[in-house]
Amino acid sequence: IVKPDTLWTLRHIAQCYRLQGEFDNALGYYRMAEELAPENISLLLQTGESFATVKQYDEALARFYKVEFLKPGARRATRAIAWCSFLSGKYEEALKYYLLLIQQPSPKAHDWMNTGHVYFVQHQLQEALFHYQKAHAMETNHTAFIEKFNKDKSVLLNLGLNKEDIQIMLDLLL
Repeated sequence: IVKPDTLWTLRHIAQCYRLQGEFDNALGYYRMAEELAPENISLLLQTGESFATVKQYDEALARFYKVEFLKPGARRATRAIAWCSFLSGKYEEALKYYLLLIQQPSPKAHDWMNTGHVYFVQHQLQEALFHYQKAHAMETNHTAFIEKFNKDKSVLLNLGLNKEDIQIMLDLLL
């Protein structure tokens, strides 16, 4: 109320809207905050993530690429670029960034899984299976892997895979 146009206030209002699931309102405040701090890494990531949530992938990617430029090697930006590229059908770009992630020391299981997803939607089944096996090996058990895989199932279906293909791939991991 006292200082409505400060960076701190704008970011916190945006965050409140974001937590309430009101992403369009959050984006309005994040964009105002960006005008005050156009090179703030954390703000760019939050704005990009909000754009990705409302499926405005080009706007999200613009922020993530800027973070990558300002802070080369930032894994959060690399993951975000890979995921947004994947969701927007830019599979070569997604694969480029996922391969960067899995070549880093200590890649995460979801980096391997998401690399598998990119190969899977491109019908490169052997590559997909190999990357899923790597992700599977990093999980505590098969059930944990399946739970994480199923979180992405609707994405895979939206990108052209069918339920039978998905079930066959999961059966191959047993």
